[in-house]
Amino acid sequence: MTSSTTWMQNIPLRNLLLSGGGGLLAALAFPNPLWIGLDWPGGFLAFICLVPLLAVRDPGGMGKTWRWGFLYGFVYFGISIVWMCGMESMHPLGPLAFFILTCYLALYPAVFLRFYHALILRRVPRVSAAVTLWLGLEFIRNYFLTGFPWAVLGYAHHQNAWLMGIAPVAGVWGLSFISVLVNAGIYVLLAQFLPACRGQEACAVEIPGMPADWKMHMRWLGLAVVLIIMLAGAFYEYRQSRGVHDPPSCRAAVLQGNINQDQNWDEAYVNNTFSVYATLLKQAVVQNACLGVWPETAFPGVFNVEHSLAAVVRGWSKEWKVAQLVASDEMKISKKEGYEYYNTVYLLDQEGKNRGRTSKIHLVPFGEYVPLKDSLLAFVHKIVKRYGGAGFSPGRERRVLQMPYAGGKINLGVLVCFESLFPGHASALSRMGSEVLVVVTNDTWFGTTAAPTMHAIFSALRAAENARFVLRAATSGVSVIIDPRGRRLGTVPLNQMGLLVEEIHPRQRLTLYTRWGNWICWICLFVLCLDFMALLKTWLQFRRRGGRSA
Repeated sequence: MTSSTTWMQNIPLRNLLLSGGGGLLAALAFPNPLWIGLDWPGGFLAFICLVPLLAVRDPGGMGKTWRWGFLYGFVYFGISIVWMCGMESMHPLGPLAFFILTCYLALYPAVFLRFYHALILRRVPRVSAAVTLWLGLEFIRNYFLTGFPWAVLGYAHHQNAWLMGIAPVAGVWGLSFISVLVNAGIYVLLAQFLPACRGQEACAVEIPGMPADWKMHMRWLGLAVVLIIMLAGAFYEYRQSRGVHDPPSCRAAVLQGNINQDQNWDEAYVNNTFSVYATLLKQAVVQNACLGVWPETAFPGVFNVEHSLAAVVRGWSKEWKVAQLVASDEMKISKKEGYEYYNTVYLLDQEGKNRGRTSKIHLVPFGEYVPLKDSLLAFVHKIVKRYGGAGFSPGRERRVLQMPYAGGKINLGVLVCFESLFPGHASALSRMGSEVLVVVTNDTWFGTTAAPTMHAIFSALRAAENARFVLRAATSGVSVIIDPRGRRLGTVPLNQMGLLVEEIHPRQRLTLYTRWGNWICWICLFVLCLDFMALLKTWLQFRRRGGRSA
């Protein structure tokens, strides 16, 4: 007996290596997964990282395989969000928050593996079961408990120009669909020719209520139809984009001051901030920029209250004839809540006049507000340090800001920090008429961890999904300007002061994804509902016959 055969028959060791190794591959598919500054094109690993998980098997029954899925998820997400342990703003609760969030995220692969095995025992094709389950669970993670779509598999392909062509059709979910499809296909081939690589189906006992062959064929047909729609849509979007006649262009600048905002707003801090951003804005004007974008909450005060400070910034616009997007706190007085604070972005035209504002709607739980702070979680209100634990209030509505310039007007859709993680916010702004997307963020609280690098890749997908230029201004990096195909036109590295100035073109055409939204996810969830109803029916029949659940 060879050594390779021995370890394959040692089920606990086999599953440990498969689950842990697969989770490691999934984490390494993303840029800069650790502190070590690694930013490598590891997206190809997204095509094989699920193969080890699909090969897991447990003779004790499929009901026990979930634990190996949990291990896979703990390694996968543990590496992906390990930066939480090094965040000074969460000290000393960072490691505890990291452990709780990692355990929560690990439940998704655990649920995936448990029900994947339940489906294949009912003769559901393995490829179909893997694709619908994984994509459905990723979509649920995008919304459940306010949502946390960090390290969704499709983001690993942000540097793949060919696959990014699918984003205008099916969004980041289309890239995840292709990833899981390839993983499942590779596993099926391995299981066909290498029996030792087979997963839980190697332990299967046929159960009653299996679907007819025609239902299995329908699944394959459904997968083929979805794939054809995505490929045909990608070709259509490519042809449409080549025929676009761009309106007059505008040179826009993103400003990265590299100033730590976690300090007292005293006179020295205000003077230093104004000195840095005045210098950057003046350099942008020299390069003929008509718009300068400040990072999130970079204004050293409350813009609508501290009028003397606001007047300084307005003066820059009037003197240098440049529009500005100024990100600042906003304060309002409410009869019920007293003072309310908002994370707001103001648009100033070339005369320094206010042309509109928009406030952040999707706040970071425990970062910008505490859920249930007046009842169940009142004891943790001190986690939110701003304004004595009061935190921010969510904006009431999305707004598109219209910026006049020499060539006409540009409609700007602004996403503030956390909002850039969610595809729905950007597509909603595009449907409302946004011609250019702007992302402002303050990632200084991540410190020198991997998070700023990983956070920046979300903007590339928002650009490609909606075929819009994206201006991303980050306090300390990573600031980027991205073209409508998701390609970076320029980057200001982490922890450096600098600016980017590029020519941008307003885009009005709506992509298929902008119009149709998350259609591919809803198809997966519909199929899963049918599958779960069939599983429930089979389980009830099995119980009535006096059987024991697996």
